[in-house]
Amino acid sequence: MFSFFVQNDKEGVMASANGDGERILIIPGGAIYGGAYIAGVLTRMSRLGHSASSFDRIIAMSVGAHSGAFYLTGQTKRGLRIWLDGCLDDLFGWGHIFRGRWPLDLAYLMDIFERRHPLDF
Repeated sequence: MFSFFVQNDKEGVMASANGDGERILIIPGGAIYGGAYIAGVLTRMSRLGHSASSFDRIIAMSVGAHSGAFYLTGQTKRGLRIWLDGCLDDLFGWGHIFRGRWPLDLAYLMDIFERRHPLDF
């Protein structure tokens, strides 16, 4: 779900997906709950001192891109707070079908990240 390869050496933590010493962080998508998990992992990494500047390249996709953006701007705690403050409660529900919506309300998720809790940069 969350992939990066860590090797401790004299210079600190290195994450490398290609073996040439380039430090790469891969932030995959992970569906709804994966987004919350990824936000938590990135927040923990930040607290341990592994900021975005620790990596030469960061690759993110799907919902991981949102958490990655908060990570790049040093706002992981804020990004995590979105998930903890009830984002998941209204994001998915079979009852949405009865209101003419898909079970997964992507418009709601985009509204959360773009309007209600945008990045502060």
